[in-house]
Amino acid sequence: MVEIAFFQNAKAAEEDRTYATLGLGLINGPWAFEGSYSTRSIDPEAGGQANTDDELFQFSVGRDIYRGFNLSLGYRYVEDADVDSHTVGLLLTHEFSFGAF
Repeated sequence: MVEIAFFQNAKAAEEDRTYATLGLGLINGPWAFEGSYSTRSIDPEAGGQANTDDELFQFSVGRDIYRGFNLSLGYRYVEDADVDSHTVGLLLTHEFSFGAF
């Protein structure tokens, strides 16, 4: 997946914003792999304000473990306004189906 968006005078302000995302997913048997990278660039037109460039990277790996249950482990890195953060998460899901009639 690839997405690019450009906004001129974003949020009714004198600034331009550019967003770009690249994502990829792969399923191989009971395994699932997903990753994405996003960037945001803010270019103010007002004098004296600095440009801002932010980044987001995330990756996860998951596996079907038992009768509709899936376990995934993910990592996320965010750099927003020169502040870095790292997140690690574990997700347990269960898939089921039902009918209305």
